[in-house]
Amino acid sequence: MAVYAITTRESDGDVFHFNQYVNFADDAAEQEYLDEVAKRAFYTTGDYARADERLLTLCTCTYEMSDARLLIMARPLRDGETLTADEVIINPDPLLPARWPAGA
Repeated sequence: MAVYAITTRESDGDVFHFNQYVNFADDAAEQEYLDEVAKRAFYTTGDYARADERLLTLCTCTYEMSDARLLIMARPLRDGETLTADEVIINPDPLLPARWPAGA
């Protein structure tokens, strides 16, 4: 569904708390979270999660800058979907941490 990078350094001022998505106040708050993920995505399949779906988020280190993380977010297959891969859409201007090195 999405692959994106974040900083974990609070002093950067632009930390996205990707792991605080369990108890949203309402569907609008959850949709706001999903919209933030979409802004950051390097590339997607063009099909984002809906507020009523469970998500799987994998997080690992990435070394383009210190204290950075690479996140991979997925959702379950919906009724009628197959395992056939969708077309990948590259985001030409993803929202990156302010310290992200140019050209990385």
